[in-house]
Formats: sequence, C-alpha cells, structure tokens
Amino acid sequence: MTPRSATPAVAAASLALVLTAAAHPAHAQQDTATRARPTHPTWQLNLRVGETGLSFGNSTRHNGLRLNLRDYTLERINGVNVTLWVPAREVGGEVNGLAIGLFYPEAGRLNGIALGPGIVAEDRLAGIGLGILGTVSGGDVIGASLSGLVTVAASDLRGLGVGGLAVVSSRAAHGITIGGLATVGGTSLRGVNLAGLAAVGGEDLGGLSVAGLAVVSGGDADGIQIAGLAAVAGGMMRWVSVAGLGVVGGNSVRGVAATLGGVGAGEDITGLAIGGFRVMAPRTVGATLAVGYTRANDHTGFAAAAYNETRGPFRGLAIGLVNNARELHGVQIGILNIARNNRGLARVLPLVNLHL
Repeated sequence: MTPRSATPAVAAASLALVLTAAAHPAHAQQDTATRARPTHPTWQLNLRVGETGLSFGNSTRHNGLRLNLRDYTLERINGVNVTLWVPAREVGGEVNGLAIGLFYPEAGRLNGIALGPGIVAEDRLAGIGLGILGTVSGGDVIGASLSGLVTVAASDLRGLGVGGLAVVSSRAAHGITIGGLATVGGTSLRGVNLAGLAAVGGEDLGGLSVAGLAVVSGGDADGIQIAGLAAVAGGMMRWVSVAGLGVVGGNSVRGVAATLGGVGAGEDITGLAIGGFRVMAPRTVGATLAVGYTRANDHTGFAAAAYNETRGPFRGLAIGLVNNARELHGVQIGILNIARNNRGLARVLPLVNLHL
C-alpha cells in the first residue's frame, strides 16, 4: 500500500456524499428569507390570542400547538408543530421546539427536537434529530442526529451523528460519528469516529478513529487510528496507528505504528514501528521491528528484523540474521554483519560487528 491509496477512498467518499445529497434538494448557501417562494393558500383555523394558542392549518407564524396537513411558506413557529403530509418542496422559515412529521418535518431551520421517518432542514438543524430513515441538512447539523440509514450535512456536523449506513458531512465533522458503513468529513473528521468499513477525513483526521477496513486522511492524522486493513494519511500520521495490513504516512509516521503487514512513510518514521513484514522509510529514528526486513537511507536507534538494511549511516544497535549498513556507527549482532565503512576483514563479520 502506498500514500496514493488515500486518493480512491476519498474520491469514493465524496461520490457517496454527492449521491446522498442529490436525494433531496439542499440549498445551504441561500437564506430562506431571500428565496423565490411559491404562493399557496394559507387556510387556517385558530384558537388563540394574538399569535399564541392552538392553530389548525398553515399559519405562517404561531406560538403554541400547530397542526397542519402540509407545511409551506413558514416564517416562525414556536412550540409544537405537527405535519400530516409531505411538505412543499421548499418550506423555509424556522420551527423552534418540537417538529413532528408523519412523513418528515421540514423547515429552513429546525431548532429543538425533530422527529419523523425522515428529517429535512433546508439551512440548519440545531438540537436533536431522530429520523427513522434519514436526516438531511442543507447546511449545518449541530447537536445530535440519529438516523436509521444516513445522516447528511451539506456543511458542518458538530456533536453526535449516527447513521445505520453512513454519516456524511461535506465539510467538518467534529464530535462523535458512528456509521454502520462509513463516517466521512469532507474536509475534517475529528473526535470519536466509528465505522463498519471506513472513516475518512478529506483534509485531516484527529481523535479516535476505528474502522473495520480503513481509516483514511487526505492530510494529517492525529490521535489513535485503528483499522482492520489499513491506516493511511496523505500527510503526517501521529500518535498511535494500528492496522491489520498496513500503516502508511505520505510524509511521516510519528509515535507508535503497528501492523501485521508493513509500515511505510514517504519521508521519515519516528518512534516505535512494528511491521509483521517490513518497516521502510528514507529516514527512521527510534525502534523499528519486523519479521521480514527494515530498510532506511538513514537510521538512528534500534532495528530488529531478519534483514536490516541501511543505505546510508546507521547509528545504534541492529539485531538480525543479516545486518547491512553502508556506514555503521554502532553495533551489529547477527549471523552476518556488513559494515562497508570498516576496513579489510572487518567489513563483513559473523556474530558481531561494530564501528565506534
């Protein structure tokens, strides 16, 4: 696996976001007050004083309990809003309090608790969203959103996001995200991220990320990454990374990295790297351990493997069946030890070689 492996995963996650968002027209960049809004009859029967009390029908402003067949052209509802049929294509306005839809509640902004088979916030969902099938926001999701299938934010998701299939944010997802298949932050994924298949941060990833197949960051990854197959960062991978087959940092791997396959970095590995098969980077600092081989152009610290190769200076202690250093500044212990900067017979020795 190479650092380029991050590219297909990020592309696939982005495609999933586009397809999901296309299922409902989202207008995250438009304010509901300035949209061209269709005109509908506003039949209503009100038992109230001023704008407060009980309302039947499409009252656009109301405080209290409001029961309506189909919502459209809202302004502001404070209290409890119950909708019996599918809302109009673009409802607008805001509902503050409890929004219930027998199909799905919808408004420009849903603030409070929203409940239904689906939930649609054209601009923002703030509070608690409980969608049996899905929750979609054309802008931010702030608070807690729990959906049987998908939770989608066309902008940021901050708080708790749960989706039976996926949690997707086109920008930052910060908080706790739990997706049966995937959890995706288009730009940033930070916090506690749990996914059955993949946890993906388009530009950076941080916190605790656990995925059945892959944890992927297009940029840096900070924190703890645990993946069944691979943990990959296009930039720097820091802290603790554990994966079944590979840990890859496009630039660096720093901290603790462990895998049954290989640990690799485009520039350097610093800390403790354990690879069941291999550990390799242009520069390694710390301890590198592998059943197969370790390879670096420049190594400082400790290396243990069947075959340890340093194509430049090696500083420290190497233990293996064969140790091969172009420039040894330390000790080699193994069946065959090669120090090319030694002279004569000392260039190749059994058991122990050194150059101090």
